[in-house]
Amino acid sequence: MSPVEAKLKSRLVPEMLATDIAEYLVRKGVPFRETHHIAGMCV
Repeated sequence: MSPVEAKLKSRLVPEMLATDIAEYLVRKGVPFRETHHIAGMCV
């Protein structure tokens, strides 16, 4: 079994990155409440 790249790309949505953005900002010292708001504005 191998992944079909076109299917994977078609299912990517910006909302999937919100958690990554928030986690990155928390690691940089930004309070989670703020990261949640910032990530929401990004997506």
